[in-house]
Amino acid sequence: MKNQDCPLEIFGYGFRMTKAIIFHWQPGSGGDTIQHLLNLHSKFYTVVQHFDVDEHGKTTGKMIPWFEHNFQHDINCWYWRNWSYKDLDKIFSCPYLSPDQTLIIPTHRQDQARWLKKNISGSITMGICYPKNMYLFVLSQWCNKVAENNWTLRHHYQDKLSQTLRKQKLFGAYVLKEQLQFGSNVLQEVLSEWDINLQLENLLIGDITILKNIGLDICKVESVLQAWVNKQKKLYRGQWNITKNLKSALGWNGQAPKLTDLDIPLDEYDRILIKHVLQRNGLQLPKYRLLTLNQANEYFKKNKVDCNDDKQ
Repeated sequence: MKNQDCPLEIFGYGFRMTKAIIFHWQPGSGGDTIQHLLNLHSKFYTVVQHFDVDEHGKTTGKMIPWFEHNFQHDINCWYWRNWSYKDLDKIFSCPYLSPDQTLIIPTHRQDQARWLKKNISGSITMGICYPKNMYLFVLSQWCNKVAENNWTLRHHYQDKLSQTLRKQKLFGAYVLKEQLQFGSNVLQEVLSEWDINLQLENLLIGDITILKNIGLDICKVESVLQAWVNKQKKLYRGQWNITKNLKSALGWNGQAPKLTDLDIPLDEYDRILIKHVLQRNGLQLPKYRLLTLNQANEYFKKNKVDCNDDKQ
């Protein structure tokens, strides 16, 4: 990283800039959790002032009013905004930002992350990355934890059915079915092409060692990190001895430890993923509700489920 006193030229003049990390992640891949951890360290300054983690491991944050009010954005879409040179001039004038702090600039857009790095001297990029085998996890997490409050989806799904599903807390599962059937904008993979590449597979097992490279004291955030990890789906915190096709249907964490107890619960999102693969391959659906990973695995073995990977 370059010296923080390196000037940034905007509209013909320069000024002393604060160090910046441009942070990119796909919704559903744990970005707010990383911001939460960074926010616990006085070295870093995030645009979010307070974070909460619910019983399901969803991290939400309340944006600092100065950032929310000084930068134009659609409702609940600050991380999706287009950046301009005027914005760069403005963001480093934040009255609460100390010269010895590193500013975390969050964005869900890869093009904006690259533009920001190009135009902020001394900045680096950081991204949460994942391979294709983790796509279904990210997609289902997006539907489960993000879709309910997504402004675009709220505008699109205004019919009575959608309103009823929201009230019954079933909207996320409904959106997952739609996304699987009609396609999704959620990226199927995020490549390791950033200055700092944090692998989602490692994050889910509590390994954020890579963040030492930006000066994060891991010991200071270990308890918060572990509490979050413990609330994540066990299905993606281990590797299981299951059939190849069931593994493909659900996705898997290639960095997780190998575990043997298959009696872990499946949720509605898991069942939707399984049903989607079976239907897409013209295979028989189970006549009973699959409650555990073991039940699903036995069903796939007993019925000799053989899926065509090219269709998935």
